[in-house]
Amino acid sequence: MTLATFLKVKPPKFKGTLVATDADNWFPAIERSLRAQHGIQRLLQQDEGDIPWNIFKDEFYKKYFPRAARDTKEMELMQLKQGNTTVAEYARKFDDLCRFSKICQGNPADFEEWKCLKFEGGLREDLMSSVVPLEIRNFAELVNKCKLVEECVKKVGNIPARPMGGNGGRPRQDNGKRPQQVQVNTTCKRCGKDHG
Repeated sequence: MTLATFLKVKPPKFKGTLVATDADNWFPAIERSLRAQHGIQRLLQQDEGDIPWNIFKDEFYKKYFPRAARDTKEMELMQLKQGNTTVAEYARKFDDLCRFSKICQGNPADFEEWKCLKFEGGLREDLMSSVVPLEIRNFAELVNKCKLVEECVKKVGNIPARPMGGNGGRPRQDNGKRPQQVQVNTTCKRCGKDHG
């Protein structure tokens, strides 16, 4: 493949960056462009000969996405909590960080359960208490159930409380004591006798 034919597929450009994830996002995009052009895994040619793709990839990652940056992202995943974000936002961030985890490498079936358990552990308490007992071990299904529970929590949280009893929904203020018997005077005001 020549450079001219490769450029016809309009590959993504990389101009160097201080943001390590930009470099990590660029690499799979450039590989897709190569595959789209039926590229062999050699990109650069110099007078000394071909530079194999894996050597180029290693050197690229050393410069733009060093091991320390990957370790930082993995630590961020381990400490990630949902907080005030929506389930969709939390899942997007979680999934993005999973690709940096050593645990989440290789066959997805090998780490699917771990991913679900870690995701559940970062949920807000109101969602966690509803979802954890379901023991869902498929990540996509877990995220969908969490979204449904989140919607239900929002709806229930917006229902105004109904008045309870005759006190307008206010709690009784009897400090745990029994109410005292009220003495009613049934004496007739006209004759002075008790008519019951």
